[in-house]
Amino acid sequence: MFDRLKTIPQALSVILDISKALHDYNTTGLSGRLELDDHTEVIFTIRRTPTTKQAKP
Repeated sequence: MFDRLKTIPQALSVILDISKALHDYNTTGLSGRLELDDHTEVIFTIRRTPTTKQAKP
């Protein structure tokens, strides 16, 4: 699914893409782990409050 990750900035870019996808689907969160080529692990948790549409008065 992804190219090999070589640097932490590349991993952060992937995490940002995941975060945007969660927003698009109004999902509350996700935890995961990415492993770089040098076996460094990037562990992340994304939490967000789902948006609710409120009626205008």
